[in-house]
Parts: sequence; C-alpha cells; structure tokens
Amino acid sequence: MVRELDERKYEVVAGARRLRAARIFLTTSDPDTARFASEICGKVDKTKISYTVAESSNNAQVGWLSGRTSSSKGSVSASKHYQKSKEPLFDERAFLELKNAQAIAVVFDGIHPLPATYCYLKPDFMPLEMAWFKQERINFDPERVERSTGV
Repeated sequence: MVRELDERKYEVVAGARRLRAARIFLTTSDPDTARFASEICGKVDKTKISYTVAESSNNAQVGWLSGRTSSSKGSVSASKHYQKSKEPLFDERAFLELKNAQAIAVVFDGIHPLPATYCYLKPDFMPLEMAWFKQERINFDPERVERSTGV
C-alpha cells in the first residue's frame, strides 16, 4: 500500500514537471510578464561590432580666408572592435507586440529542450485547409471565410 502511494506521488510530480517543460506565451500588456517570458526563453551569444576613427595633428592652424585646417604633422587611425555579449533570444518587446493567433513557445521534446520559437496558432472556428496567413488577412473573421474562399 505504501509503495503504491509512493509511485502515485512520483507520477503526479513527474507529470507536473513535464507540464512545466512546455510553455506557450501569448501577447501581454504587462511589462513584468514580458520580462519573465523573455528570461524563460533564454539568452544567446551575439557579436557586436564597433568602429572608431580618430584623427590627431600637431601645430594645427586655421586659414583666415578658406577656413580650412592644416598642420605640419598629422595622423589618422581606424579600429574595428568585436564584443560578444549575452542577449535575450526574444526581447521583452516581442511579447508585447504579438498579434492575434501568434505565440512564442518554449518546448521540451522529452529528451532535449528546443529553442524558443514563434508559433502561428489556428483558431478552431476557422477551416483547417485555410492557411494561417490567409486567415490573418481576413482578420480571423469566420463570416468573411465564405467570401474569401468563393463558397
């Protein structure tokens, strides 16, 4: 009896852990929820490139008539700098700007966690054979389905 109870507890806990492994985020207007969702999606390494150009001169002078600068000795240098940084895969703004029937999903396939990705959801009241982008064009309005398909 005790063993059966322990197995049942394990099944409940394992099931709860599996449920937490898949998260689907719809649009939100709450900045705290968007920040949480952004953190859950993870971070990726991104390389930022910056350029610097510098010019220096000794005994610089300005011409009275032309207004041009001149000097006897001068140098110009240019540099390119690469910097790696961790940035969110999806910015907080992405969750605030999701459209109707769009989501960002973090899915666990049972073995490996998959990277967060956009999902295009099909409402159950729309025809299965109609593409998502066509449904978006008619604003997911079931009354406009007959007119757009020609039925």
